[in-house]
Amino acid sequence: MNNKSFYFVFFGLAIVIYVVTAINSSGFFHADEHYQIIEFAQYKLGKTDERYLAWEFAARIRPAFQPYLAYLFFSGIELIGVSNPYIQMTVLRILTSLFSLATLTFFFISTQHVFISKRARRMYFVGTLFFWFFPLLAARFSSENLAGLFFILGLSVFFNPSLKNNKELFIGLLFGISFLFRFQMAFGIVGFALALLINRGLTFRNLIGMGLPFIFLLVIGVGVDYLFYEEWLFTPYNYFEANIIEGAAESFGTEPFLWYFTDGTSWILMPWSILLFSSLLAFLLFKRSSFSFWIFIIFALGHSLVGHKEMRFMFPIAYLFPFIVFVGVKLYYQRLNWLKNSFFQWSVLLIIILSGGIGLTVNMFKSAGKGYTKVTEYIHNNYRNNKITVYHTKWSQPYTFWGGDFNQFYKERDVRFIEIPFDCNFQPDSIRKGEVHLLAIRKEGEQFEKCPNQSFVGELEVQSVPEWMEPLLSNYSGFSSKSILQLYRIKN
Repeated sequence: MNNKSFYFVFFGLAIVIYVVTAINSSGFFHADEHYQIIEFAQYKLGKTDERYLAWEFAARIRPAFQPYLAYLFFSGIELIGVSNPYIQMTVLRILTSLFSLATLTFFFISTQHVFISKRARRMYFVGTLFFWFFPLLAARFSSENLAGLFFILGLSVFFNPSLKNNKELFIGLLFGISFLFRFQMAFGIVGFALALLINRGLTFRNLIGMGLPFIFLLVIGVGVDYLFYEEWLFTPYNYFEANIIEGAAESFGTEPFLWYFTDGTSWILMPWSILLFSSLLAFLLFKRSSFSFWIFIIFALGHSLVGHKEMRFMFPIAYLFPFIVFVGVKLYYQRLNWLKNSFFQWSVLLIIILSGGIGLTVNMFKSAGKGYTKVTEYIHNNYRNNKITVYHTKWSQPYTFWGGDFNQFYKERDVRFIEIPFDCNFQPDSIRKGEVHLLAIRKEGEQFEKCPNQSFVGELEVQSVPEWMEPLLSNYSGFSSKSILQLYRIKN
């Protein structure tokens, strides 16, 4: 297959995989993706009250740039008559996925010159677009994903040998946008600046060339914050004060300093974690001046200094993984002759394809995170015209799994929630005409053992994760079958 056909076929395949993943990846990977962006946008639209918003709104620590973009998107899509929240979010995920795919392709184009052979470039292209969790990450309209994409765009401009004019200007603007999506991108920017300094590329001229557009974006951010919060404030400082000085972040739990380097191995999965960390070792041994190495290290160490840690905090630099791995393999390949053994190469490649293929397949057809939105979408599609009562055990309320009434975006017009004991030892209310009563439980303990056997409980209607996926997910540390939500209908 000639070069043009190869790239055309695999780019077309990537579009299919990314779009299908976006369609099926309903909901959110982490609650912040919804409650600090989508619900904030609904507030700006006048569709929800301040009392339903996350605490970050009252603390004025959330940058308004991304919620405001969401507000503009919802305003526009409603103008053309699309009011179904599930369709709205599907469109938003598809657009985000296509933008992510375009960004990754541009990053490949900008960095492919590092690999000389046609075979190496082809493998790098496939690795860049088909890294097993990239289609899932690409669909997320989250601060982690959008910040990472604009940071990668800035690096693409820097690495691209054919782009010579106004590089500093575009890098500063793109890094500034990345920062407005997520303030923690300061760690990545510091890593980039340090790599410039090490490579003797940080001059006063390019510092000003990148710094001024970055400051310009900060001013834009202040203006957007004013439009959203309707008061003058500087959210970067508010964020630092609340989470670092006052320790709000640590109230959500703390982890050891090296947590990202230890637990990261289980999250990325074998053999990908071995490839990543061994490649970082190759950079440390043979290529310590590399930009990607310093960006990764400073970003990870910066986050390690903060007590509260989550793997999603590493998402903004995840798109660098294929580049780090392929360059790392190249560094070893140049020094270790046994790596050139064909049997060894094909064996490793087969393991990577099989493990990555399973990850891609699962992500293509699984809803995001715990998948609870798949259950609420089922309720919307089948019962939205009824008066709905949802009986649920603790942590099983499908709209807001920790309870409360915060999910106003997906919530049905006429629905009530009643928390019940784990053993379903309760008497449901009588069902009148035009009403539907549902039972939501998790696949865990007493509720899973006893609730389906109650005389008033009907057949299982839907569960948050398809049953056929459970064996495939069983070896993934981030998954537990106990978190699967099941929905039953109460009999008349």
